[in-house]
Amino acid sequence: MDRERWLAPILAAGAGLVGAAIAASPTPPECLPGTRVPGCWEYALGQRLLYVHVPLAWVAYLGFIGATIGAVLVLARDSEPAGRWMRAANETTTIFAASALAAGLAWSYEFPIYDPLADAKVQATIVLVAALVGLWTLAASANPAQRDRLVASLTPVAFLSVPASYYASRLVSPHPDFLRETELTLVTGLLLAAATVGFALLWLGITWLRQRTLRLEERPLW
Repeated sequence: MDRERWLAPILAAGAGLVGAAIAASPTPPECLPGTRVPGCWEYALGQRLLYVHVPLAWVAYLGFIGATIGAVLVLARDSEPAGRWMRAANETTTIFAASALAAGLAWSYEFPIYDPLADAKVQATIVLVAALVGLWTLAASANPAQRDRLVASLTPVAFLSVPASYYASRLVSPHPDFLRETELTLVTGLLLAAATVGFALLWLGITWLRQRTLRLEERPLW
């Protein structure tokens, strides 16, 4: 089977899992009005944003790892396919990371006394998004003959914003760390897992499509 035939199933499965996870997100029965424990939110929208914000952030971290692997292959082997993958992954990850940041800021209305812009987690994530935007801009403006190696040399440095963003929630931020929470309900955990798989498949499908588009755009005309 041609690789092109896999794109539609990947995108359909990703979008379907994400939609199902969000649409099926119930308010756990053990959550009382006004409770603020993991998996229990005062407003219905906050409950649903949980299944968008958290998986988007996790997939953005994984996407940056994928871009960095491509960068290492470019530097080690001068691989053109790896260079296209790296640039495509950076673009897709930019969108996912910015969406995660926006969803998190929208979610912060659940906590009236919380100032998100003063949170180290938010600040580190803004730096992460800015780094990705910078890589995307550099790839679009650099000399094509030097573009891949230039972007590849900066991508591992920009990747340092990932551990900074992640560990901020463990060290200096009130932001919850859902990989360490023990109070998540079974339903909430399963929905988070389903949404994460869905967004990961969606990221993979979009990134694959983008690198294929780049290959067609950069193919010699003669």
